[in-house]
Amino acid sequence: MEFKYAEEMVLVDNCPPSDAVARETEAFRFVHEEIGDGRNFLCVWKLNPARKLAEKERCSGLGLSFFISEECARKRYEHLSRSHRNIGKSLGTKLASGTLKNEDGRRSNPGSSGHFDFWEAVGVEFASRFVIIADLII
Repeated sequence: MEFKYAEEMVLVDNCPPSDAVARETEAFRFVHEEIGDGRNFLCVWKLNPARKLAEKERCSGLGLSFFISEECARKRYEHLSRSHRNIGKSLGTKLASGTLKNEDGRRSNPGSSGHFDFWEAVGVEFASRFVIIADLII
């Protein structure tokens, strides 16, 4: 599988991690008002190149953040909004859902918060497969 950010991934040890798997799954993601907004499906590394990522966070920064459920995504957004007043400006104010297919890339195992990283393959267009399902403004 050829990854979208392969050139950057070779600069990071074990990226994506050897335990990342291809698995069809429903996924939830924070997005901006319009699903076609170019920021919605960009990794942190590309979205904010000036952001300094610790070495252990660099691979994660090349992946997209998703959640395994609407509930997990809402809890994380609420938590982030407490410490980041303008979270909506950077991450968006909507929640979208869609299906990640085996051929779309590889994902990490979800953590206790239900969050997982997803390293996408070349040519995947998520905007056409995800729909906004809720507002996240708190």
